[in-house]
Amino acid sequence: MFSNVHAADCGGFTKCYLKPKGCVGTYEGKQTVDATTFGLKVKQEETLGYTENLCVVCENLAGSKAKKDNWEVHQIMNCAVALSG
Repeated sequence: MFSNVHAADCGGFTKCYLKPKGCVGTYEGKQTVDATTFGLKVKQEETLGYTENLCVVCENLAGSKAKKDNWEVHQIMNCAVALSG
């Protein structure tokens, strides 16, 4: 998601987290960030599917931040199950 081109000078990422679209406030959605790998974990069990927009933020030890706003996560509907009722 991000390349830390100044890792040798400024240190690697120490944490990554999610915020709502707009990068302000506290994120309370379906996705999480793995605390060790900083990989985005996406919820995939929504039968009817969903689309969610969020902000991904990563920081280094000095407090510098890299942000990606309006990141879209889209899970399509499971038609085999959703339309069977």
